[in-house]
Amino acid sequence: MLVVYRRTDGAIASNSGTNSNLPDGPAFEAEVQNAIRKLGGTAQDYGEYRLNDNESAETVAAILASGSYDLTFDEAGQPSGVIIYERLAVVTDKAQIVADGVDTATVTVMLPDGAEDGEVIFEVNGEQAAVTTTVNRMATLEFSSAEAGVYGIEAISARHGRAGVEVRAE
Repeated sequence: MLVVYRRTDGAIASNSGTNSNLPDGPAFEAEVQNAIRKLGGTAQDYGEYRLNDNESAETVAAILASGSYDLTFDEAGQPSGVIIYERLAVVTDKAQIVADGVDTATVTVMLPDGAEDGEVIFEVNGEQAAVTTTVNRMATLEFSSAEAGVYGIEAISARHGRAGVEVRAE
């Protein structure tokens, strides 16, 4: 896996995922183009950190399953490791509600053990529905609809990724 990071602040710009033919990731010159398209700049603005997909399989799998991750840097400013943030979880008390605008489903987001409370954005069918801060690593959204349909409800955390549930209103 090749991780491309921005040199100015260490922010992750992209990663190559896994590839059984290239366990150390593709050429930097190829992957850095994704970072440039996403964040701008030139290839010199970015650095690389490599994890062998086989030798570091556990870390690579954890990165791919994570909500997010950051690189750590040594005293010389070179990447030296990875901090992995677990993905949040989302559940609902009802998968189906009456489409009367009164019946509600409570959607609950739970941040992983040890996570600090933070901002969570709830989206319904891709549209922002609420922004809230977790308390004791949890936040809720009361959802109702007067229109029948299937609603995708996602919770998004900058540090812990996104996850969602579906609620059907009939």
